[in-house]
Amino acid sequence: MLLLLAVLKFALSSPLGAQQAKQDAAQLSALLSDVLHQPVEASVVPHDDLPQMLAQGKIDFAWLSASQYVRAAPSVPVAKLLRGGLPFYRSAIFVRKGTVKRLTDLKGKRLAFVSEQSGAGYLLALRVLLGAGFAEPDLRYRTFLGDHAAVCKAVLEGEADAGATFANDGRGGALAGCVETLGARAKGLKVLATSDPIPNDVIAARPGAPTELVTSLRTALLSLASSPPGREQLNAVFHADGFVPADDADYAVLRPR
Repeated sequence: MLLLLAVLKFALSSPLGAQQAKQDAAQLSALLSDVLHQPVEASVVPHDDLPQMLAQGKIDFAWLSASQYVRAAPSVPVAKLLRGGLPFYRSAIFVRKGTVKRLTDLKGKRLAFVSEQSGAGYLLALRVLLGAGFAEPDLRYRTFLGDHAAVCKAVLEGEADAGATFANDGRGGALAGCVETLGARAKGLKVLATSDPIPNDVIAARPGAPTELVTSLRTALLSLASSPPGREQLNAVFHADGFVPADDADYAVLRPR
């Protein structure tokens, strides 16, 4: 028998900006309350606080990026998103067209990132830069702007020489993180380099969450793509086209080497 809680707490951060996250939270509250047949209250919390809140059981479920999931251990992976039919994305280092031609030309330039804990918006981009021969002095003008929307805008408007966001192979062009926030204006940007694949964001449950509840949510998420209304919800709420089961081992790429 499914263990029911008075109100399930779900949380997400705001990688695409506060306004989009607020809209997503409202739609998630309605969608999850419907599929789980009990009240779900979704809220927006700071990016760096979300993993700890889930790990400490202050919320029941969370929508996490890959890097957030790693920091939320020992949370329970429920399902990860599919975009363009793929369960992964990449970190992309990008510039405004007509400016920098080569990655190494960025040494000593103004670099915009999301946060020190962001996978696509910093951690994987940093690996790319270090692998290309960058050293700490070459990164002295890096700044952290809080979300992908701000990074894309800063580069497009010349406030930064380069930035890092996410790229979905096979969907949304090379710079999905900027296409989703800048629309057609993202055509003014170009990619210099991309990282190895990163597992897509994941819906995860708090440690100790009832198995019946986790299974119920996983089944509901995996079934969304099987109907036209479900596919509409996937696109509107998750900006995706499906879910697949998630495994903790999927996220080893982001754990310390």
